[in-house]
Amino acid sequence: MARLDWTTFLAIHPKAHLLAAQVPDPSAIALKRLRRQTQALIDAEGPMGDYATAIVRHDDITEIQCGFANRTDADRVGERLGATTKTAGHDWSSERTLQLDERVERALEAKSTRRRAVRLADPESLARSRI
Repeated sequence: MARLDWTTFLAIHPKAHLLAAQVPDPSAIALKRLRRQTQALIDAEGPMGDYATAIVRHDDITEIQCGFANRTDADRVGERLGATTKTAGHDWSSERTLQLDERVERALEAKSTRRRAVRLADPESLARSRI
């Protein structure tokens, strides 16, 4: 469906499904890159429902949080990244968590690189980029 900004997503889908990825390197550059790559992975999975991502800091933990309107989308992306299911808090219908370690970062980078290559090989995409 559609990628929404975090605030709009939560207003429309107050009991969504959460995938929270803890980021060991909370530098601004790393966070932006990982969020962009996470969004590319989600887009490549062809989500059936709305989703949103946000960089969330609480206590000493920094996460890239992905909210999904559709449980199947959350499960599919979570499985792809090797996330584990945890008991859902009162704000979410379901929750999955993972550590953004080197293995996950490589998977995100590979998916992001393949997607860029496909876009560049597509003449229609190339024409749109020139506009």
